[in-house]
Amino acid sequence: MNKKISIVIPAYNEEKTIRKFLLTIPEDLNPEVIVVDDGSTDNTYSQARYNGAKVIKNPHNMGYGAAILEGVKHAEGDIIVTIDADAQNDAKEIRNLVKPIINEEADFTIGSRTLGRVERPIPVYKRIGEIFFHLIIKICYGKKVTYSQSGFRAIKKEILKKIEPFEEKRFGFSTELLVKILKNRIEYKEVPITFLERKAGRSKINVIKDGFRILWVLFKTMAFKRK
Repeated sequence: MNKKISIVIPAYNEEKTIRKFLLTIPEDLNPEVIVVDDGSTDNTYSQARYNGAKVIKNPHNMGYGAAILEGVKHAEGDIIVTIDADAQNDAKEIRNLVKPIINEEADFTIGSRTLGRVERPIPVYKRIGEIFFHLIIKICYGKKVTYSQSGFRAIKKEILKKIEPFEEKRFGFSTELLVKILKNRIEYKEVPITFLERKAGRSKINVIKDGFRILWVLFKTMAFKRK
């Protein structure tokens, strides 16, 4: 069975990366490419449109999770791939990410830089955070997820619809999605990925603020058995 792939790319002030990044997406997959400009104040919108992607413009910055969910609303594919616009993930590896789903080996895949390769050493505090979240997930769910905050994922659209709605509109979305996958015993697989050095722009994550929010989401969602 041929499955159509929709690639959802949340973007906020990524004018320096989005155009070149879109050119790296494998054309042989014939994907639907959706860029969600989350209230950017630069030329992200025009740069994305220049490359022929379907671009959705949020009136203001609504958050990482909200941008992804907005893109999903417009997606027509059977498989939804999410990947960030900062070009720190290799878009060519989308093939590896969707393969287990196409082969019916998993309903959800998540890219792991821990299992893969990094161009530049990850800061110690980030490594500690990854290990900490890994241990909590292991203790609570008995499952191994080496890089829980990965934004490089693929999921069957029908599965995503089953575990809606989502409360988290910002970076806590990644944790909420993963916990729902685990709680609903959805078949998942980690896929090794290459983590590239950011060439332009800057990260939008506030390590302290978003770190505590992610931790809160993790403990909050543990209180419920389903969804």
